Amino acid sequence: MNEAIALLGMVALALGNAIADDLHPDTPRFTAEQVLNGEFPGRKASPTVEAIHDATGFAFDRLYSVPAPGVHPRILFGPDDLPRIRSQIERSKHASKVLSDMRIRTDKTLSEGWVAEVYRDLAAGGTDGFVKLAEGSQKQIDQLSDTLEDVAFLALFDDDLVTGERNAAAITSYARWLQPQVDEASLQPQAGNHSVLIRYITGRDGGLGFMYDFSQPFMNEEQTETVRHLIASVTHGRYGLGMDLPPHWVNWNFIGFGLYFPLTALAIEGEEGYDPRIYQRGAELAENYILYGTSENGVGTEAMGYHTGGLKATALMMIAMANRGDNIFTLERWRRVLDTWAIHAMQPYGQEWVSSGDLGSFPPAERLVEVARFFFPEDERIAFVEQNLEDKRSLDHYMSLRWLQLVCPPDLDDEMEGLSMAQFGLPETLFDEQRGKLFTRTGWGEEDLYLQVVCRSDTIFASHDHADRGAFYLTSHGQPWAVSSMRSIESQYLNVVTINGRGQSHYAPPGKWIEVSDTPEATFAVVDTKYCYDWRWMKTSFLITDEQLENEPWLEWTREHRDRLLSHTPRELWERDPLPVVTEFYEGYMAGNPRFWTSEDSWVIRAPHYPVEKSFRTIGLIKGERPYVLIADDIRKDDAENSYQWRMRMPNWIEAYDISADEALLGRISERRDTSYRPQVAHNRSGRPLPQKGQPMLLVRVLQANQPDIPTYQDSMALETVGFVRHDDTFQFHGRKMGMGKRLMVPSRSVEPGYKILLFPHRHGDPLPTTELTDDGTKLTVAWEDQKDVFALSVNEKGRTVFELEK
Repeated sequence: MNEAIALLGMVALALGNAIADDLHPDTPRFTAEQVLNGEFPGRKASPTVEAIHDATGFAFDRLYSVPAPGVHPRILFGPDDLPRIRSQIERSKHASKVLSDMRIRTDKTLSEGWVAEVYRDLAAGGTDGFVKLAEGSQKQIDQLSDTLEDVAFLALFDDDLVTGERNAAAITSYARWLQPQVDEASLQPQAGNHSVLIRYITGRDGGLGFMYDFSQPFMNEEQTETVRHLIASVTHGRYGLGMDLPPHWVNWNFIGFGLYFPLTALAIEGEEGYDPRIYQRGAELAENYILYGTSENGVGTEAMGYHTGGLKATALMMIAMANRGDNIFTLERWRRVLDTWAIHAMQPYGQEWVSSGDLGSFPPAERLVEVARFFFPEDERIAFVEQNLEDKRSLDHYMSLRWLQLVCPPDLDDEMEGLSMAQFGLPETLFDEQRGKLFTRTGWGEEDLYLQVVCRSDTIFASHDHADRGAFYLTSHGQPWAVSSMRSIESQYLNVVTINGRGQSHYAPPGKWIEVSDTPEATFAVVDTKYCYDWRWMKTSFLITDEQLENEPWLEWTREHRDRLLSHTPRELWERDPLPVVTEFYEGYMAGNPRFWTSEDSWVIRAPHYPVEKSFRTIGLIKGERPYVLIADDIRKDDAENSYQWRMRMPNWIEAYDISADEALLGRISERRDTSYRPQVAHNRSGRPLPQKGQPMLLVRVLQANQPDIPTYQDSMALETVGFVRHDDTFQFHGRKMGMGKRLMVPSRSVEPGYKILLFPHRHGDPLPTTELTDDGTKLTVAWEDQKDVFALSVNEKGRTVFELEK
């Protein structure tokens, strides 16, 4: 008996290992030589994306020179360019302010505090202070690295021999301290992949290369050899993040940041230890990141903050490339990030952006926009985006690449004034089918109604997405009503439906677009999000075995998360996702065991999540004299009665002016209160808010939300204040708090809620509509005295509501 049990255990273990080998493959990888030579035997060629260039408006005269080998600086500009850079700064109010702040900050940093103490130690040839610092936080090390880089640039700019030589000595001491660590890391597995270990030693942002490039003119022969040798040992014969991936895989922000690696190699371009293949592969990677990470309309694979953050880092590589005759600034997809997507995703009142996923409420990266403005000085759309960025001219210790604002100042010519969205002639509706995003509006004025619908249909791996397929964002009368999330990933914090408090999975698989129709009368979108409730995606590194961890020690951090995950969802429930779009992405491209992120994840895996029978969302913008939004959610979990919650995330400054069983009137928090208002259950004056005439308001009218026959214990519609806390303990960042906010919740305890909801933004004093949905649900009338919209409603064979606006 015991032998049989033991045998069964061995079989189960073998099965578990077989599953793990399939989910998180531990197969041979291509060597660094193969990667650098572009040799990938056994791997299919990626689908081709045409590289369409348009050089119209590009200021070729603003490119910089590349000096002879051994002459510095050289990565982004040469010594002969310094007089022009000085002249540009004098012509630029922006750059002049940055330069002034940069001097003040570096002087202060080097005169007091721990950075000054460590810097003096390094400049004197010692490393004791730095070794002590290195035991502290990465943030402190990054701050010291930024200081060394900034001082090197200022000394070069000022031709300051004293400061330059002192800083060169400090950088050399820093290099001596780093060298043995690099040597040791070079003996570890996967040492040929720079991103696995070495980038964590020398820094992630290429500072080492720029330190050397700016300070080399002040170095003696021994110092030059010391730092040059370090850079050679860091780069030569190694490949950078993404260089081993199929081109169509290189589509997320880490790729852009990984391009600091070829920039570091360019610091010793033409010198002993330089490997020209690194630049060549880096140039290919930069172009592929733009082509495969950006749609034809310029929409990125991630939210505005993350995608343009990656492009910000890419911009430095692009400058170096353009100086060397490899100009990809002229790629149409790159330019459309700013002259199309950034405008469609901007709030109608300007200065704020809305997109889906992590950093969805972030603006385009400032450094990226400034570089674009520098090289396309006559492009009004790019100028408009730049002028809508929050002013961040003052420096603080979090801001990197300060000197880039001096090399590429955005305001050399007279600033364009009076620019507005309306003048660019962009279409009022843009559907990006590749990304699964719909932008539509009633016009390009600040008061117009603006609606965005997001149902990512292109997600292929565990990324910065949220559990928000089918979510919408709404703005009107200069006020945002339904908003996105910065980093709260759960459905309960987003604009979708939850069931018994549970929503779509995270990581979220792709949704499906059924239909988009756009007419002068209305724009409608229909999406299917069933798969996003049915299945949960996960990183393959969270299924790694103990045996595999021995071969991949850099993934030791996943052990704790793996154990928690498997305690909830056993290993045998996980499988490679077989969706056709997923299979097409991975199958034929697995040779060499390519991985996402640093070296973490393979073919995305799935396990059952919270299956539903159906989940359709139909949402329409009705563009009459008084525009409004209609939403129908046809969602059903099973044949049992469940508790459904229709959710809409709202800004913190929203409060309810009135809520009844089927209607809510919402607006900004009011200073005017009706202190005589006493609800029946209150004992004190509660101060009901009073709107002012003309104040922007939002009417939320529930046309249908099915309730139980016996409505005992039924929840009521509510405007809630919630804390954004990450609850999922089977993944990293468990318990992370991301502030608090407001959300509207419309409940339904039913087998199928049949949600039909009308959103009418207006100003207080405007007439409100009457609405009538017939008992059989086949006709909806929305009417004012001077406007009447009639919709025929039907339910198709899949159980989805179909709207037809009668003309």
